[in-house]
Amino acid sequence: MPTISRRPATVARAAATVAALAASMLAAVASPALADNAHMNWPTSGPITGIVGDKRTGHSHQGVDIGAPTGSPVYATYDGKVTNAFKDSCGGQTIYIAHAYGYQSRYLHLSSFSVGVGQQVSQGQKIAVSGNTGTCTTGAHLHFEIRQNGSSVSFAPATARNSRVSAGAAISYAFAGLGSGGPAAAPPDVAIARTAAGQGYWLAAADGGVFSYGDAQFYGSMGGKPLAAPVVGIAATPSGKGYWLVAKDGGIFAFGDAQFYGSMGGKPLNAPMVGITPTATGRGYWTVARDGGIFAFGDAQFYGSMGGKPLNAPVVGLAATPSGKGYWLVAADGGIFAFGDAPFYGSMGGKPLNAPMVGIASTTTGAGYWMVARDGGVFTFGDATFFGGGQD
Repeated sequence: MPTISRRPATVARAAATVAALAASMLAAVASPALADNAHMNWPTSGPITGIVGDKRTGHSHQGVDIGAPTGSPVYATYDGKVTNAFKDSCGGQTIYIAHAYGYQSRYLHLSSFSVGVGQQVSQGQKIAVSGNTGTCTTGAHLHFEIRQNGSSVSFAPATARNSRVSAGAAISYAFAGLGSGGPAAAPPDVAIARTAAGQGYWLAAADGGVFSYGDAQFYGSMGGKPLAAPVVGIAATPSGKGYWLVAKDGGIFAFGDAQFYGSMGGKPLNAPMVGITPTATGRGYWTVARDGGIFAFGDAQFYGSMGGKPLNAPVVGLAATPSGKGYWLVAADGGIFAFGDAPFYGSMGGKPLNAPMVGIASTTTGAGYWMVARDGGVFTFGDATFFGGGQD
């Protein structure tokens, strides 16, 4: 059985707790950016049963209906602030969330909600459970709207009707402004890597800034320098005397004794990068994209990937085995994919989560791994030991 923390916290704020895990947990693995700033995500799973513009009695439908059974978890589509959480006669239990660039998301017919007015929420944070409340409901489902400056956004085409969407998956629509920086920028600390002795760690920010703690030494950063894309991951060299940063566009930045072995920067990608992990020798590294694609550089060998294969949720991180002859990928829904000599020890795929996964780390033996969720929850498998999680 996996073990989880019971107190939610953002991954950035959970860094202090993660320090207790550093000696064995972090294994120089990076967590991805907390939000994919170019996309809003689907808030729950189910078939699309109604779209914007459908003719209803006396009005035109302003949202998308998702046929989620009563009790299904509902997640925030994007970072924002709860502006309304109330019971409406027509919409039943309802939540409004204000986002950057004048966007607002609305969630209707809920069974209940777990957030309050004025609360800041993160993309993928559980905010409610779906239901069948209000006089305007036609059965159990989630009515989901996105508006910009008060006007309804038609983000799901007519061809989407009856297709199935998955909670946490990106909505295939170009939301104007998202991903361009400013108020929609990612939270400051997006990735972490431990030192060789396990007595400290580095945190990397989306702007390329690096912050060192404990016995971690500062070897340089991209903070204050122009970036083509935000940084999403950091990995330390085996000696602990250097580190690599990886950007969302696949660009690699090497500091200290970290050597540059190649990158995907400036090359076409099917999906943005989300993480990086080094080989056992430190003479190479793998990067992983959101669609599960793996890119090997230096002495890193390719052992397989999920690129081009159907995923229930996007990949958010990877960790190499101690031998460097395999690796694990973790998806936002807790699914695990093992390649090379990486054994499968279990996963959270198909199980209820309070918040999506954001990272994975191997134990020093390679006989287990930890997964960490966006709310700071830690899940242990194999010989991984639970030391704590969330916010104390």
